[in-house]
Amino acid sequence: MNSRIDSIVIWMIKLVVVVALTTTASSPVESQLICAEDGEVNVHCGRTPTPIVDPRGQLLIVFVQGEHVYLTTSNDFGHSFSSPVQVNSQLEKIYANGENRPKIALGTNGEIFISWSKVTKGRFNGDIRFTRSLDAGVTFEPVRTVNDDGLLTTHRFEVMQIADNGNLFLAWIDKRDKDAAIYAAVSLDNGLSFEPNFRVAARSCQCCRLAAAPAEDGVALFWRHIFDQNTRDHAFSIVGESDNKPEFSQATVDDWKIDACPHHGPAMAVADSGDDRVHHVTWFTAGAKRQGIFYGYIDAATRNATGIREISTAPSASHPHILVDVDTSIWIVWKEFDGTTTHVYSSTSRNSGKDWEVRKLQASTGNNSDHPLLINSKEGVLLSWLTEDEGYRLIPLRSVK
Repeated sequence: MNSRIDSIVIWMIKLVVVVALTTTASSPVESQLICAEDGEVNVHCGRTPTPIVDPRGQLLIVFVQGEHVYLTTSNDFGHSFSSPVQVNSQLEKIYANGENRPKIALGTNGEIFISWSKVTKGRFNGDIRFTRSLDAGVTFEPVRTVNDDGLLTTHRFEVMQIADNGNLFLAWIDKRDKDAAIYAAVSLDNGLSFEPNFRVAARSCQCCRLAAAPAEDGVALFWRHIFDQNTRDHAFSIVGESDNKPEFSQATVDDWKIDACPHHGPAMAVADSGDDRVHHVTWFTAGAKRQGIFYGYIDAATRNATGIREISTAPSASHPHILVDVDTSIWIVWKEFDGTTTHVYSSTSRNSGKDWEVRKLQASTGNNSDHPLLINSKEGVLLSWLTEDEGYRLIPLRSVK
């Protein structure tokens, strides 16, 4: 009973921190240092910048400002940015917070794919939106809705991933069946069209981000799920292009029983390929068995998280992100709040997750901030972080010498 009470108390503390620190769609970031002019459109003034690096080493970032998604690029890793390109020509309200943000992916033939969740009428309702550019981001095709049910209900928290064979997958939280479920759709023609939607799993948690990574036979999905007795641990599934009834397994067993959404989704990164592929995961929990941020990797046979290691048990630790470096080192970053200042910490494993180095302070801010993200580039491992006071920052964690 005491562990159950402790779990709830920790979760309540976390929720207060999340409400205080997360930028929502109704409260856009306006950096006092960088965005002096009202209406200025740039990555510092927008919300939820999400980066990716193309094969040439160019940095591409999608972000939300007002009722548009924008794409900007940088050839000097954040020292300067191109004029933002408007992705959606028609105004629409867009979900833009740390857990639910626009996504960007690169096709095998140079396509730029962008997705986001549109705000629709009603409480927590939305549609999954998608477009692509075939001319390196100069122009974008008309925006399409990917969910095919035509219902005014929840379709949010989408994740986008390219499979090994180049097929494009989108997966999201969907309430067409009344209860929240994970639905997916696949494009077999580089985003020109999508096959019919299919359900991956019923009874998912309703407002936590999903994680995705390539898998040998499709894409891997990792998400917070509702198991027996309202236990909100994590599930894992490999979803193939023709797999309309994919199997999933309970991947984490933290025994977090709570009648609320934690607002903390997991993250996943992949190492190696083919038969040697390993899916590394990180997540937050306030369960009876574990409290804090943890790391593990998915066992290929059981599809359960194994090799579990504690990353941070600080009361305010939240929103971890993970990356596998080119030398197979594993990086995790996360946020902590000390009552006045938000800090981003990192930890690194040099031996496939067995041991983790002492955490390092990487950045701090005194006001609102986005969730931290990691990217790998020709410059090394970079921390991507937007803060209200400092604007958008790319902070080197490992530099190429």
